[in-house]
Amino acid sequence: MRVLLAAAALLAPAPAISPLAPNVLLITLDTLRPDALGWVAGRNQTPALDALAREGFRFPGAVAPVPLTLPSHSSLLTGLLPRHHGVRDNGQVLPAAVPTLAERLRQRGYATAGFVSGYPLRSLFGLDRGFDRYEDSLPLGAEGWRERPAPETTALALEWLRTAREPWFLWVHYYDPHDPYTPPRAFWKPGRRGTYDGEVAAVDHAIGSLRAGLGPAKGSLLTVMTADHGEALGEHGEATHGFFVYDSTLLVPLVFSFPGRVRPGESRSAARLVDVAPTILDLLGLPPLLDTDGVSLAPTLAGRSQDLPAAYLETRQPWIAYGWAPLKAIRFRNFKLIEAPRRDALRPGGRRRRDEEPGAGAR
Repeated sequence: MRVLLAAAALLAPAPAISPLAPNVLLITLDTLRPDALGWVAGRNQTPALDALAREGFRFPGAVAPVPLTLPSHSSLLTGLLPRHHGVRDNGQVLPAAVPTLAERLRQRGYATAGFVSGYPLRSLFGLDRGFDRYEDSLPLGAEGWRERPAPETTALALEWLRTAREPWFLWVHYYDPHDPYTPPRAFWKPGRRGTYDGEVAAVDHAIGSLRAGLGPAKGSLLTVMTADHGEALGEHGEATHGFFVYDSTLLVPLVFSFPGRVRPGESRSAARLVDVAPTILDLLGLPPLLDTDGVSLAPTLAGRSQDLPAAYLETRQPWIAYGWAPLKAIRFRNFKLIEAPRRDALRPGGRRRRDEEPGAGAR
């Protein structure tokens, strides 16, 4: 019912919006650990993202709901947890009845475009709804692992901006930090995680070109930067991401830059990716998507006290792919509870018994 009501709201007539309304730039980096950014840990050179963080309000430890690209981006763009939007793993499809941020903004008069750089976000999986242009051509890699390098994605986005009418909503997604890590030679880094940090630094350079190429605009600009999930890099015995719900794969950076409207600052509170869409709409003065799991972070951005809800985390990829136990967790303030299988609930080999199969519903 919540999805049907929200979808009906999108069909209601909307007043014309002023061309002086704020433009919106959403930047997402795939597989980005906060400690790969200079402004968080000082270990890597990321001058473009460091400058954006200084200009805006920073959350160095925001929380993703799931350590997978498509489900996490679905939550980012709908304000819903995976169990409510229905996407629990890469390769599934966002249901047509689930309203998205792009649909809301287009309905309110925004020109909308998305430039995605990795196979899990291709239009066949449903996140293209609401975008006037959704660019998902991917030249590199084998099927299922295809991607577009960051400089090419930046060039395509800037090409669209040159003729886009205002106000616009532009989502630019960079896939490069995802494994395998193959940074350009100029960004090679030494050490155990040097290739990963090098890929992040290379994307930072592409983001610097994107921001430099924005040019003058009639209205103001709201920029939001975040990631879909992190990367384990061997922590807890996990090479990459998707199987566990530790902080190494579920904490991400989050920045809101809105000159004249949001003062620079920082909060260590656990903002959630499901809070991003409600916050964007609130900052723009637009009606919210109905009945979301997320809340607006505007009070925190204004320097006021705000009690944020606990963050719900999950991964079902182990069950869907291998029949291993899915995991769920709750993260609240300085506490985290992970629900993992009991030894007596496992069959030999560590797999959950088939009579213990978790419910398949999206609710």
